[in-house]
Amino acid sequence: MMTFLTVVLIAFMALQLMIRIAPSKPENWVISETGQAPGDYPSDGGFRVVRSVEDASAFTQKFEQAMLAEPGTQKLGQMQGQDIYISRSAFWGFPDYTTLVTDDERAEIYARLRFGKSDMGVNRARLERVLGRIEDPATE
Repeated sequence: MMTFLTVVLIAFMALQLMIRIAPSKPENWVISETGQAPGDYPSDGGFRVVRSVEDASAFTQKFEQAMLAEPGTQKLGQMQGQDIYISRSAFWGFPDYTTLVTDDERAEIYARLRFGKSDMGVNRARLERVLGRIEDPATE
């Protein structure tokens, strides 16, 4: 019985380590703009948001400030003019990736998981908090 528990504990620790040290390269998280109308677009492993913006540069700056205020979030990098962020869950350290791409009048944001099939609404909740901070700074 003790051997079984030891094997389970070692397997658990190995899985935890693999999740935390898995490489995260910004180039893997670049998105293609969909051209979708402004709105919210849920998916099984994430959440896509398209917003109309008057000033893409100001939106990007506000988005970054609000995104980095999220626990466990840091900027992973920038690729092809897209800002890419990684957010890790507190216990497991599961990585979620958020990509922001803007043009003159639109911002497209896609937040999604890396491991598994369902994010249980975590990415949607994060994006709603971040966008809430941008739209109403008093919500911080």
